Amino acid sequence: MTRLLVDTSLWVSYLRESNSQIANRMENALADSALMTAEPIVMELLAGAAAHQVGALEYLLDGIPGLPIDPTVDFRSAAAIYRSARSSGRTIRSQVDCLIAVVAMQAADVVLIHNDQDYEIIASVAPLRQERWAG
Repeated sequence: MTRLLVDTSLWVSYLRESNSQIANRMENALADSALMTAEPIVMELLAGAAAHQVGALEYLLDGIPGLPIDPTVDFRSAAAIYRSARSSGRTIRSQVDCLIAVVAMQAADVVLIHNDQDYEIIASVAPLRQERWAG
């Protein structure tokens, strides 16, 4: 089964717009146990959460399997992706997105789902399996 690594951009849509098309797709994927997370995504979500939402958000995210990070390799690979995009004349707005992409690329049978053009840029310079879920 293909697993789905959910980018922060989709989590934000899911948490804010419970009746959206993205929310419906996320609910289906949650029910199928197909969703994955990674610590950079958790960091972004918790950093942006209101204080009263942190506990519930941590509870939700702790129930979703996480993909591992190898700091020795992954941070350098993320930097290389950022440089490749920049040298091709494209700007990636978030270096964290490069790290998330590397985590996705290191895992077997993982597609990164998102609503963020950074990942389309990354996929043009690296072998990232990605799918944009626009709301």
